[in-house]
Parts: sequence; structure tokens; C-alpha cells
Amino acid sequence: MKKKEMRFRIDFVQEIVVADDETRTLIVKLTPDPRRYEWKEINGERCLFDKFDHFLIPENVFAKCVKKLTDIPLYFEPQLIGNADEYVQSRLPEIREEISGNFPEPTFEDKSEAFLESLKTDELGFVILSLDMVDSTSL
Repeated sequence: MKKKEMRFRIDFVQEIVVADDETRTLIVKLTPDPRRYEWKEINGERCLFDKFDHFLIPENVFAKCVKKLTDIPLYFEPQLIGNADEYVQSRLPEIREEISGNFPEPTFEDKSEAFLESLKTDELGFVILSLDMVDSTSL
């Protein structure tokens, strides 16, 4: 029987340990987000328990995952919504309008079309130059 691969994500809290402006590098300490995870001991084995998805990550599996993070570029996407409940509450009137069908249809404005139309009355001189240099494609 083929082993099923399980994909999941791990949310970390980031703490900058060293920031080097000259080399534009950071040393960052990543800690499993305590709002989502807690360490538990199950049958004598230490595991990271995901409180949202209700599954366990054995410590040795977690260590393997973290080891793979070495020298991989990390990207930071800040949370734009502070509180999801408050955000939904603030959007309820618009949501209700759209559900009831009273919300106007979104319009599409093709700005390139307006620009091209404006050129009908203008006279422009321009040249299109195309060069194919030897081996430029491979560059």
C-alpha cells in the first residue's frame, strides 16, 4: 500500500536576532505560534499539538521539517485584518446587499482602450527597433 503524503502548514512567531543592513540578511528565531500550538507528551513522546486542526506533529518530524528550512528564503506577509470577527461585522451591510441582489454589478474599465482612443487625434512619431544578438536568448 502506498504511503499517503500529508501536507500541512506550521505558523511561526518570528523574532529577529540579528539584522545586517550591509549584507541584507537576517537571523530569525522561529517559534511555533503559541496561539495555535502547544507541546504535549503523548505515550512518552513529545508532540506539537495543533489546536486548530487537532492533529499531532511528533517532535522528530517537526525537527526534520525545521531542518529543511535552513537557507531557504522566507517571506513575510503581515496580517492585514486585526480581528476577523470585527472585520466581518464591519462588512455585513455590504455582504447583505450583495446577497439580496441589490449590489451594483462591478464595472470593468479598460484603461488601455481609453489611451488608444486618445491617440486617434494625436500624431506621434516613433520607431520600433528589434535586435537579435547572438546568444541573447540564452542570457
